[in-house]
Amino acid sequence: MKIAFFLLLIFISYNSYSYQIDAYKCKVIGGKEVQSNGNLEATGYTNHYTNTEFVVDKETGKVIGKLINSNPQGKPQVLDYGSPQQAFKVLTVYRPIVSVDLLTINEFEESHDKTFLFQKGSTIFHGLCNPF
Repeated sequence: MKIAFFLLLIFISYNSYSYQIDAYKCKVIGGKEVQSNGNLEATGYTNHYTNTEFVVDKETGKVIGKLINSNPQGKPQVLDYGSPQQAFKVLTVYRPIVSVDLLTINEFEESHDKTFLFQKGSTIFHGLCNPF
């Protein structure tokens, strides 16, 4: 009986670990910038990032790829690691000239593909992420 219990604990521990997501690989589907009239529109700047990819380290929140969210003036901070009920959220505040990046990956979505929004100042990028 003790052996069965021990094997059950190992099985549960292994399955919990194997489903843990350590990183996401994301593909930018599009982006838009706020215009002087208040509308969101695709621009040459946002089109430059369409169909590019980036990787997000879930532990640190750091984004690596064509889009980034860290430099000597700003370090990412994970606000929520995500769950079946919550989105994964990372905030980066840059100083001394203040600007903000906010990445949200909808980890609670049941499909393998998770939608994301990545706000960089007044620019918004969107697309899909997969466990990596």
